[in-house]
Amino acid sequence: MAGQGSVLTEDAGQWDAAVAKLVATPVGQLRIDETAANPTSSTDEATSARAQREAAVGPLQWMVFPLRRYADFKSRACRAELWWFNLFVLSGYAIAWFFSRALGASLLRESATGAPPELDAVLLAYAPILIFAAVTIIPTVAVYVRRLHDTGRTGVKLTSIPSVIFGVVILPMFLPESIAVDITRYTMSALSAAWIIGVTWIGPGDSGWNKYGQRHQLPS
Repeated sequence: MAGQGSVLTEDAGQWDAAVAKLVATPVGQLRIDETAANPTSSTDEATSARAQREAAVGPLQWMVFPLRRYADFKSRACRAELWWFNLFVLSGYAIAWFFSRALGASLLRESATGAPPELDAVLLAYAPILIFAAVTIIPTVAVYVRRLHDTGRTGVKLTSIPSVIFGVVILPMFLPESIAVDITRYTMSALSAAWIIGVTWIGPGDSGWNKYGQRHQLPS
């Protein structure tokens, strides 16, 4: 009887272990299936982590970021990247204009004969502006193209700007000054400025993926 009792006790222990194993396995599997079927929590965590990274990006990082990918005409750019880079460009032009004025005043002071300055002197005076423009022209066009991509629009829409330049600058050279020319000039300038500000400066970007790829990159 004692032997039978020990056997029953051993069988009961094995039974309890088997039941515990069977109960634990479905619970673990159910937890995995629940995570796979409901990825909202992981998506929210990724969105929160990205928001924290984006909040940690400083203005200086946004300013130089377009210079680091100056020839990127395929991906996307957020409004912060465009805003801070334009502030950087405007500040750079202001500094370059200051140096150009100083150089120009020095050159004019040297040529006090009243003769028009030579071409090399003029180029030297405007050298700071010309150099800064040469450095920033491609990154500026690229960041506007990426900003259009971020709103789901093609960068080809920037080709409307040459038409505005034609109507504002070139057309009045060939036509006599008239009210019609002035109306055309100011209307095209206003429409171009309104479109650029409304779409690229104010318009929100597409959330998630669009046909130009994933969301805008962040400076590392």
